[in-house]
Amino acid sequence: MNHRKVGAVRLLRAAEAAEYLAISVRTFWALVAAGQIPRVEVSRGSVRFMQSDLDAYIEDARKEIP
Repeated sequence: MNHRKVGAVRLLRAAEAAEYLAISVRTFWALVAAGQIPRVEVSRGSVRFMQSDLDAYIEDARKEIP
């Protein structure tokens, strides 16, 4: 998995982010569309996802499990 680093921030492409979460790309985009995962527009038409946001999503999902 190739990560783009900006300072201490890791930016991932959608396919990389989906792989990181162990879900399909389609499911990943559904989560983005639902506002559950924020995106970073790095240039017009090019978005990336912060690994820290993915970690926060995992932590939030974990808290919902009884």
